[in-house]
Amino acid sequence: MADIAHVKKKGGNRLSRVELRFKSSQFAADNPALRKLAIWLKSKGNDVRKNLCIIAIAAIGLAACVTPPPAGKISDTAVAQTTLSIAAQAVDICGRTFPNVTGAADALQRAGFSETAERFENGNELDDPSRQVRVQVGERPVNGGRKEHVCLISVIGMTPEQGFALAQPWVQRYDAITNAEAGQGLSSRAIQAWRSETPDRIAFIAANKANNAFRQAGASVRLILIQ
Repeated sequence: MADIAHVKKKGGNRLSRVELRFKSSQFAADNPALRKLAIWLKSKGNDVRKNLCIIAIAAIGLAACVTPPPAGKISDTAVAQTTLSIAAQAVDICGRTFPNVTGAADALQRAGFSETAERFENGNELDDPSRQVRVQVGERPVNGGRKEHVCLISVIGMTPEQGFALAQPWVQRYDAITNAEAGQGLSSRAIQAWRSETPDRIAFIAANKANNAFRQAGASVRLILIQ
């Protein structure tokens, strides 16, 4: 958890200096991922207080992901290749259409997916005909007119290793590096995570050990594009 150490004001309400102190060593102020996020936000010329809120939320989000998934939610038997092929098609669609969430949902429906009764982050939740692959696509505003675009693909029965392989097209598309290469830790919920940053966007990719959408054991992959 993060707390504001102090804020010095200069020239009325203008914030000239903001220090964040993190009590946990895992989320220290010198965490490379959070520092890079702060630099990127500053480069956009946004209000410092708004940037501070985003950084704090990111730190809390990292802290919330350290609990490992229940053992019963992790599959140890490989899912059929036919099911993986359907999931791979969804990965390709999100990769090609993002950040156009509506375009992704439309393309998924043309590929045979159908909407469920649930909504996801101002977007859509869609299942394949076998109801073993669920795709959740959505978006939400984050700051300064930007949006966080999410594609989450959960597969019943998929092992973490299969999920790792499933995420590779995204890793290649965004020329992403692992968390370790970025000087960042890895959540116990993920078998691997990657990130990629350009002046115009940040991409976060994860291969999660468990799935987020089904009660049955399985794994999931997630793409977050901030743009």
